[in-house]
Amino acid sequence: MDPITHGFLGSTIAQSFTPRSLGLRLIVVGGLVAMLPDVDIIADPFVGTLEGLFYHRWITHSIFFGPIVGPFLGFLLWKIYGKKYSHERKPFYFFIWSLILSLALLSHAFLDCSTSYGTQLFSPFSTTRVAGDAVAVIDPFYSIIVFIAVVSGIVAIKRKKISLARGLAVSALILSTLYLGYGYWMNQKSIALAKADPSMSTFEIYSYPTLLQPHFHRLIAIKENQSCIAYFNILHPPQKINWSCQNQASDPEVKSLENTHQGQLFIWFAMGKVLRKTTRLENGDKLVKILDLRYGLDEKHEMWGIEGLFDQTGILKGQIKHYHNRPPLEWSYVKTTLKRLFS
Repeated sequence: MDPITHGFLGSTIAQSFTPRSLGLRLIVVGGLVAMLPDVDIIADPFVGTLEGLFYHRWITHSIFFGPIVGPFLGFLLWKIYGKKYSHERKPFYFFIWSLILSLALLSHAFLDCSTSYGTQLFSPFSTTRVAGDAVAVIDPFYSIIVFIAVVSGIVAIKRKKISLARGLAVSALILSTLYLGYGYWMNQKSIALAKADPSMSTFEIYSYPTLLQPHFHRLIAIKENQSCIAYFNILHPPQKINWSCQNQASDPEVKSLENTHQGQLFIWFAMGKVLRKTTRLENGDKLVKILDLRYGLDEKHEMWGIEGLFDQTGILKGQIKHYHNRPPLEWSYVKTTLKRLFS
């Protein structure tokens, strides 16, 4: 999920517990700390974009990060504010700071787990990626819930209505959690509808919510030598799903790309949901691509992948590249996408 939404969720958690004496301080700090796990993106300039796929949502997104770092940050703030306000030297305030900051950090990990991106929730003991596929990495409906709670809570606190601020926060936490549950239900329903298609009986079916469009799902169906993609609006499911299918390339060069460190890393990142493609160039070289099927703007445009160029003898030429696929900037493409979304 985007950092701003993480911040508002952290502030909402802090607001639900805040004592009268801490008020806005706890809400602001809770929001800032909830965004802290995304500091792992600073690894990209040092290790490169492809290697950065491993380090993003790594140790800072672990369930062990919050309970360890939260009390440490809580202790620092307890000491800082204890020097300024004598009544905050009591152990109770250390407990509150530690509890809220631990929960704020944990909320980041669990909210990210609700998306399709994948989170190493049990690092450093496991590199398994956890993905609930309930919401996309950007979901304005979820964001609005926690945003309203924080803004209204700040107004209530300024008017000395602490109990109202807490009630608004608790209500927002319940509503936002129910929304995630609704997203998961939609995901499972779309899978069930796809599995009802007799032509897909031999495929493994997966469903992913799309960016900014929680009811619009991207379905993928995979078997050993083929993969298929379809889209539909869960509120208006079609009588028959229109699948776009492609064969999985199995050339020796594909295996060579898969067996490289970069290939294994990208397949791990994509959680095995990949499309393998080859293109023979005019000079006889072969371009091999491995694409992430989970994300795409339509059936023909996956968002990202890796590619390697092989000569006629099957030897890799140059470096393996990580790239983003761009859709055509044409009105016909935009019109088709909007028509499919609202139909």
